[in-house]
Amino acid sequence: MRDEQKQARREAILATAWHMFEAGNYRDVTMAAVATQVGLAKGTLYLYFDTKEELFLALTEAQLRSWFAAIYTQLAALGPVPTAEVAAILARSLVERPGLTRLLALLHGVLEHNVTLVSTLAFKRMLLAGLTTVGAQIERCLPAFAPATGSQALLRIHASLIGLRHLTDPAPVAQEALSAADLAALQIDFATELQLTIEALLIGMQKMNTT
Repeated sequence: MRDEQKQARREAILATAWHMFEAGNYRDVTMAAVATQVGLAKGTLYLYFDTKEELFLALTEAQLRSWFAAIYTQLAALGPVPTAEVAAILARSLVERPGLTRLLALLHGVLEHNVTLVSTLAFKRMLLAGLTTVGAQIERCLPAFAPATGSQALLRIHASLIGLRHLTDPAPVAQEALSAADLAALQIDFATELQLTIEALLIGMQKMNTT
């Protein structure tokens, strides 16, 4: 096959796996099911991705690239603005991408296992480049930020997002338990809490930079 054909097939595999993940969950998306949907033999799929984790790491990379590009464009259109506005933009952009936030919740505990060093290095370098580029836009929009700390803010947002995603997407039995009236205080809305958390984090980092 020509390189263009191989790339087209790789993109078809990724698109199919992404569609299946959005419609279901990670556990139910098997390599065999992806191969069937694409019209390939299961063995052929492994010529493109050595493991399921490597396939989903590639999906995460593609989705993060898309998010980095979108959020960069939104922030680049702004001048210095209130912290709440930056927090709202960041939170909304993530809430609008539930598939990405679910992938990020799986990233460190699942997807970065059983993958090659080459794939992991490529992913981490892409991640660093994206964090640095978007972080610089955060620093421009919020001048109280010290140089090179915008990327740190994004890493902390990432850590907070993982926790909130787990809290707001519990196992079915836990979800049923949380419907009890006396447990209402444990019911958390992902969108609301994410924006409040991001805003508090950004405010806190700016105060640290000015003291």
